[in-house]
Amino acid sequence: ALSSVIDDLRMLGVDKVDPYKIAEDTGESLGSIIQDSFKRICLDSVIKSAKVRATALSRNAKEILYLISIMRPDVDISSIRKFYRLLFQRTLTDHELERALDELISCYIIQSVSEYGGYLNFPPYFDDLLLELKDVVPKVEVRVSWPEKEV
Repeated sequence: ALSSVIDDLRMLGVDKVDPYKIAEDTGESLGSIIQDSFKRICLDSVIKSAKVRATALSRNAKEILYLISIMRPDVDISSIRKFYRLLFQRTLTDHELERALDELISCYIIQSVSEYGGYLNFPPYFDDLLLELKDVVPKVEVRVSWPEKEV
């Protein structure tokens, strides 16, 4: 769906769009217009495809999805590792983490992982998609118990 929108823009002669430029007729930023058009025209297709792909997510990917859902918007690899270990009491190997992130990218949940700082970049429709994937995100319950005092 996104490729279709990009191809349509290229046919109109738009190779690169400065998202901060303002449209003369509406006064809106071009970035806002493109995002709104994408949501209106393509979002349903993206969500449908993401839901199908998300059914095959591994346990690690689903657990990371849970962490992302509560940590957003500033999520980085080192924080994921730290909170994963704290919450799930397991340490992910580099390979396991990379594979889980690749799974989430293939489901359109993560847009990319920045090379600088290891931050995760999310698509502008992330919140809409997360609502549709609520059945995939694990339910996590944290219990705290205190040792009883000896008498």
